[in-house]
Amino acid sequence: YKYGNGDDGVYLVKSTFLIGEESVSLLYPYTTAADFTEFSKVLSETSRIPWTEKFVFEVTARRLMPTIQQVSAAKGCDLEMEEGAIFFIPPEGEIEDKLLPEDVYLGPLDENHAAEVNENWPFKFPGSEMFVALQIQNNFGLGLFRKSDNKMLSSSVSFHSGGIFILYSNPNFRSRGYGEVIIRGMATEIRRQGRIPFGNIMTENIASTKL
Repeated sequence: YKYGNGDDGVYLVKSTFLIGEESVSLLYPYTTAADFTEFSKVLSETSRIPWTEKFVFEVTARRLMPTIQQVSAAKGCDLEMEEGAIFFIPPEGEIEDKLLPEDVYLGPLDENHAAEVNENWPFKFPGSEMFVALQIQNNFGLGLFRKSDNKMLSSSVSFHSGGIFILYSNPNFRSRGYGEVIIRGMATEIRRQGRIPFGNIMTENIASTKL
C-alpha cells in the first residue's frame, strides 16, 4: 500500500503467515517524511492493519515508534516493543572466503532439520517448528556439520525478508569461528539471490553483536 508520492509518501507492506490453524500478519510501515502527520493518518484510516487480531510491526525504524504507539493506543491496542539493531552488508562490501576446518562441511538445511533448529531457537513459540520448516522450504538455511557423524554444529535460516536469522552454534563448539562461517555462507547465498544481506539482532545479544 502506498500513500502519496515516492519521495516522502507512506508505505505499508503486509504479509500474512499461516501456521497450522494460527495466522499472524507482519506489517512493514515506512516513510521518509520528517513530519508524521500523513503517517499517522494512514495508520489510523487504513483497513490493512488488523487491530483486533494478532499482528507484528516488523523491522520498524525507532523514529516511527512514538506515532505507531500513539495510534495503537487510540485503537485500544496495547503493543509490546522489543528493541534491536539491524546490520547490513552493503552490495559493494567484500565477503572474504575462509577455509573450513577439515573435519566439518557446510551444507543446506532441509525440513528434516526444522525440529532441531526450532529447539535451539530462544524465541520459539507454539507452531514455530512449522514456521521454521516453511522458511527453510520457501527460502533457505545453512548448517555446519561434522563429517564423521553429520552432527549439526552451527546453523542459520533466511526468512521471507532475505535476512540472516536464528543463528546458533552448539555450546560445546563455540569460540571456534563456526558462527562466522555460517554468516559468510548465508550472506554469499543471499547476494546470489539478488538481495542485500542483513541481520536483526536484539540489543541484549552481545555475542551476536560482536560477531
